Amino acid sequence: MRIHTFEEYQKAYQESIEHPETFWAAVAKHFHWFQPWEKVKSGDFEAVNFQWFIGGKTNLCYNCID
Repeated sequence: MRIHTFEEYQKAYQESIEHPETFWAAVAKHFHWFQPWEKVKSGDFEAVNFQWFIGGKTNLCYNCID
């Protein structure tokens, strides 16, 4: 995702707050995954007990260099 204006940033930020699973799934699709995730998020922000991209396997260094 490329953000070019402050308005685009505000829209993306609002989407990430209102629909975090949809937002982050769309962002994560741009990465190479050795194994795709089964579920985007589990847990809850208030308890600060959550996991992201459950079942997925990637290497972010691989994604940065590639």
